[in-house]
Amino acid sequence: MTGIKLFVIDREINSLEVACEFERNGWGLISMLDKNEYKNLSDWDAKIIGELEDGSKIYSGPWKDRTDDVRHFVIVEKEDRLLPYWGTPTAKELLDPVQWPKVYSRHFLSMALQVYPQW
Repeated sequence: MTGIKLFVIDREINSLEVACEFERNGWGLISMLDKNEYKNLSDWDAKIIGELEDGSKIYSGPWKDRTDDVRHFVIVEKEDRLLPYWGTPTAKELLDPVQWPKVYSRHFLSMALQVYPQW
């Protein structure tokens, strides 16, 4: 093993099973939630934890009605849309949730530059 404890998957994956498997192994995982999995901010029991440089609000909390889901959510309210990130409990221990959007964005940009170096 490499000793890496925190992983970022730059695809919208929604598998609770994947989250549970990462958690069983003591690994943190951060990803984004697919748009089909939620309706609006009221789907979560979320509280404001900060804001991005552009003033977008950052919320954090669990699902409101899905108590069997181990994932923790960080939701960015950006203009008229939501950007919901999710992470395992280990991810929450390893990295302050207010940092998740920045870490995810950096990872995505890094991957994009590898595929599209002209960016």
